[in-house]
Amino acid sequence: MDFYIATGLDNAEQANTVASELAARGHSLTYDWTAHGSVQGRGDDVMRAVAKKEAQGILDADVLVALLPGGRGTHTEIGIALGACKPVILYVPDPEMVDNNKDTPRTCAFYFHPLVVWAFDLQAVHTAMSMWTAMHRSRFGSDAIHPKLYAKRSKPMLLEDL
Repeated sequence: MDFYIATGLDNAEQANTVASELAARGHSLTYDWTAHGSVQGRGDDVMRAVAKKEAQGILDADVLVALLPGGRGTHTEIGIALGACKPVILYVPDPEMVDNNKDTPRTCAFYFHPLVVWAFDLQAVHTAMSMWTAMHRSRFGSDAIHPKLYAKRSKPMLLEDL
């Protein structure tokens, strides 16, 4: 399964670790933004080119893995994926970050979108990717994501919901 990793620049090292682990399990990264790092202050043309490459990486992916915490870019990338009806695996190493019962500025309404699955460790990320692949192959004969598979929900989707 092809994937894109969205996270903050401060998490670049952890993003590389996640990408390496998923690649070792047979998945493919569509675009490695960590290779160029921050492009702030490098001019409009560079920013425009990177924005296009990152958006294309999301569109080329079967799934977006959002490693929290993330910033504006991470949430923009989540929005691109959801707008394209692509599933998002919200990788949350610290569950306190998304405790909806607390007044935490890090919780976002889109974390509860029907296409979002929460994973609290790397094994859960891989399991979600494997389950999506199997589910789509059995229903459609391919890995293509189909938005009609996702019903309305009132709670976050966890692995046991798949």
